[in-house]
Amino acid sequence: MDLGLQGKTVFVTGASGGIGGAVAEVLAAEGANLVLQGHRQFEALKLWVSEQDWNDRALAVEADVTDCASVEAAFQRAVE
Repeated sequence: MDLGLQGKTVFVTGASGGIGGAVAEVLAAEGANLVLQGHRQFEALKLWVSEQDWNDRALAVEADVTDCASVEAAFQRAVE
C-alpha cells in the first residue's frame, strides 16, 4: 500500500501498546519518520524502538497525553 508518507513525520500516541506498535510498524514500512509516544511503559518502548531496523527514523518520547504541557514538551523534543 502507498499512503504517501515517505519522508513525512508522524506522531503515534500509545506506541508502547499493541495497537500503537502495530501502527508504528505499518507507518515505518511506508517510509515515515516516527515519533512514538509512551508513558506507563516508556522504558519498554525505548528498548523496542532501539531493536527495530528503522535507520534512525524513530524517536521515543515520554508524555502523558492527559497533560497538555507534557504533550507540548514531547512535540518540542520531536521538532528538535
